[in-house]
Amino acid sequence: MAKYDPLTRYLRRQAKTEVAFTFHEIETLLNALLPKRARQAEWWTNQAPAGAEGQHAAAWLSAGYHAIVSVAREPVVSRKTTRAPEAATAELADAASR
Repeated sequence: MAKYDPLTRYLRRQAKTEVAFTFHEIETLLNALLPKRARQAEWWTNQAPAGAEGQHAAAWLSAGYHAIVSVAREPVVSRKTTRAPEAATAELADAASR
C-alpha cells in the first residue's frame, strides 16, 4: 500500500464537491507525517510528476479532486473536478502558465 492510498480512498467515498482538511487531519488519515515540503505551496501542485515524487498529487487527482491550499493558513481544500482528472490537470496547467 502506498503512503497516500488512504487519502485517495477517503476522497473517492465523498459526495461533497469540496472537502477541507487541516494538515493534522491529513496526517491522521495517513497515519504518517506529511513531509516538511508540504508546508510549501509548490508541494500541492495539481500535476503528478512521475514516480514517487508525485504520489501525493496522484492521490487526490485519481480521486477526481484538485488541491487548493494556502500554506500560511489551513485548511487544504480538495475540490471535485467536473471532468476527467487528466483534463482538469491540463486545464490547471494552462491557467497557471497565463
